[in-house]
Amino acid sequence: MSASQPGPWVETWLSPARFGVYRSAVGGDRRMALDLYEWNAAISAAFQHDLAHLEVGLRNAYDAAIVANTPAGQPHWSLEPDRLFPPDWRTRSGARVESTAHRANRSSGRAAKPAAARPRAKWLPS
Repeated sequence: MSASQPGPWVETWLSPARFGVYRSAVGGDRRMALDLYEWNAAISAAFQHDLAHLEVGLRNAYDAAIVANTPAGQPHWSLEPDRLFPPDWRTRSGARVESTAHRANRSSGRAAKPAAARPRAKWLPS
């Protein structure tokens, strides 16, 4: 192996399987594989920067919409998150424990949120 080729430390750093993906992409050349890995890291970092800005803008838009539809005199929704996002209480066996908020939503005709849209379950003893 020439001095310009990275040594076996790369597999220790990235793992043989991870580095193998990059080696396969460049026909086995270790230097090109490491350069490709570094290029991928730079592209990922640039994307993360833009994604962070999108996340902040989206979060602020949600907050503005919720605040605009909150009756006067009620505290900010983040201080009472169960008001908008009632917890999904379950026993250890998985049986649902219906809360007052769930019963109120059902009796008012509001559709229940799909399980994937609700916060993680809080566990109660059986």
